[in-house]
Amino acid sequence: DYAIELRLHRFDALLDAPALPRGLLADAVAGLYIVQYWTPGLPQYREAIDLLGGENLLFLPHAANVYALPPGTRDAVAALPFVRAVVPFHPAYKLEPALLAAIEANAGDELRVNVLTMRRGARGQDGVARLVRRLGGVVEDVSQETFLMSVTLPVHRLPALAQSIDVQWIDHWSAPSHDMDVARGFHGANYVE
Repeated sequence: DYAIELRLHRFDALLDAPALPRGLLADAVAGLYIVQYWTPGLPQYREAIDLLGGENLLFLPHAANVYALPPGTRDAVAALPFVRAVVPFHPAYKLEPALLAAIEANAGDELRVNVLTMRRGARGQDGVARLVRRLGGVVEDVSQETFLMSVTLPVHRLPALAQSIDVQWIDHWSAPSHDMDVARGFHGANYVE
């Protein structure tokens, strides 16, 4: 199965071009691409792309990774014999559907959102924090050991945040709660007790 599985769309990178909002298309400078292989990904594939200057950032089903590719390397990566497709990783793919709807409705509100960065800790979070402040937002919380931060930002600024090469995902923030109240039963702890 060669379908790329994203929250927003499920599509074949060679056959489909999902319709996306104009303001949430990839900026040619950003350099984030979905690289899909003909087979499940192998370390040798990633090493070959690394040698071309690519940086593997995350896995996507099926048989794909998101890479940061330096300018001018997209065609060289696409020419590798094990690569099936190289397509942009659009900012629209980084936003939950409810946030996309808020952007399209041109909501003037400020929202607190979770931001998942591409790199763990300060390496990924510092640049995002600077961008949030430049966009008129506030960094609310940073989990320095992880990829997660929460920020408050005007809705109309979310596309600029999603354009960042350092951002993996953005969704609504919510206060801490007992989201995993079924974990004890699911893992058998209740039975053992």
